Amino acid sequence: MIRPRTKPLGKLPTSIPGLDSILAGGIPELSINIITGPPGSG
Repeated sequence: MIRPRTKPLGKLPTSIPGLDSILAGGIPELSINIITGPPGSG
């Protein structure tokens, strides 16, 4: 049986201050993310 989550998910910091600021502390735990950019950006 699936039970509703009773506590909020944590955040995983990216160690990139500007990105963590935009994401309000980091990437949400248990989330699926696709991060893209032009060639050479990574």
